[in-house]
Amino acid sequence: MKMNTDLKQLLALSMPTFAYTKLERFADHEYRASGVPEIEHSFASVDLSQVAGTTHPVYGGRSWIDLLGNPPGGEFAELQHIRRYLRYMVENPSYYTKDEKKPGWSFYLVDGRYYIGDGSHRTVIGRFLLSLNGLPTTVSGVLAGR
Repeated sequence: MKMNTDLKQLLALSMPTFAYTKLERFADHEYRASGVPEIEHSFASVDLSQVAGTTHPVYGGRSWIDLLGNPPGGEFAELQHIRRYLRYMVENPSYYTKDEKKPGWSFYLVDGRYYIGDGSHRTVIGRFLLSLNGLPTTVSGVLAGR
C-alpha cells in the first residue's frame, strides 16, 4: 500500500483529534527506583494511540502537534531533529508498518499506557503518518518494558 507522506497536505485536510493532547512527563528513574520489576520485550507491538507521555525532559508537557510542528518540520517544531526524521519517513514510510525489529525505539508500559523511552521523533511522526493515512497506529518490533 502506498502511503501519502505529505503530512503538511494531510494536516490541512484534517487535523487529528489527538494533535493538541499534551504528552505527560514520565520520570523513568523514579519508576525504576520504585522497585517495580522491569521486563523488556524485544519484539513488542505498541499502539501509538496509547502513548500518554515521554521520558524526555523537554518534550514532556508539549502537544503532539507542537512536537511535529505545523507545518511539519517548520521553524516552531519542538523536536530538535524533526526535519531529518521527516526525510527518513518520506524515503521509507513502510518502516512504520513493517514487522521487523526497530533498534533504539522503546517504551515503558505502566497501567496500560505507554511512555516513550527512546524514539520520540519516530513516535510522533508514526502516529501522525499512520492515523492520517487511515491505518492502524500499531508499530511492531519496538522494545516495551514494564
